[in-house]
Amino acid sequence: MDVAVHASHLCQEREDGNQTYIKKLFASLAEVDVTNTYNFYYNNPACKKIEAPNFRHVHHEAPLAWTQRVFLYMTWRFFITRRRFR
Repeated sequence: MDVAVHASHLCQEREDGNQTYIKKLFASLAEVDVTNTYNFYYNNPACKKIEAPNFRHVHHEAPLAWTQRVFLYMTWRFFITRRRFR
C-alpha cells in the first residue's frame, strides 16, 4: 500500500513536539513495516528527511494550497485505480 504523509512539520527550524512525534513514529514504522511504501510530501527541499528503504521523499513545489492539491490527486488516483480492478 502507498501511504501519503504530509511532512511539512519536519521543515521547521526549531524542533517542537509535533516534529519529535513524527520523527519517532516513522522511525519506529521503518523498523516494523517493510511492505508499505511511505511517500513524504514537502514544500521545502531543505526539510529533515527520515531515511528508510521504503520511504520516498517528494519535493512538491506549489503555491499556498499544495497540500489540498496533493490530497485531491491522491484521492483521485486511488478511486481510478480501485475502479480499474473491479
